[in-house]
Amino acid sequence: MGLAKAIEVDFYAFLSVTDKRHATVLTGILRLTNENHKRRAIGEICEIIAFITNQKVLQLDGVHLVKFNPKTQINFHCNFLPFHPNGICFKITLNDGKVVLKLTLINSKVVL
Repeated sequence: MGLAKAIEVDFYAFLSVTDKRHATVLTGILRLTNENHKRRAIGEICEIIAFITNQKVLQLDGVHLVKFNPKTQINFHCNFLPFHPNGICFKITLNDGKVVLKLTLINSKVVL
């Protein structure tokens, strides 16, 4: 595997209380792989998600293989973010413990 040790995805507020198979969660996973979910058939999306879930690995940005278990590395929080009630946070940590990416998406806009 590559340099990335851990990836975490956090869903907040209303995004966290919807069904865990809701399209928002699938979109969050697909964003990590750089897949364009709008250009994929539903069956293809299901195959990608099944592969990631079963193999516990994803291709980060379409290039780097990284261990990823959606059951343990996707977190759901009922609390609101301070700047918006809903959001998705992505955090990538390297093997040396350094966090190289931490961003929050609000309505598809990045908030650092």
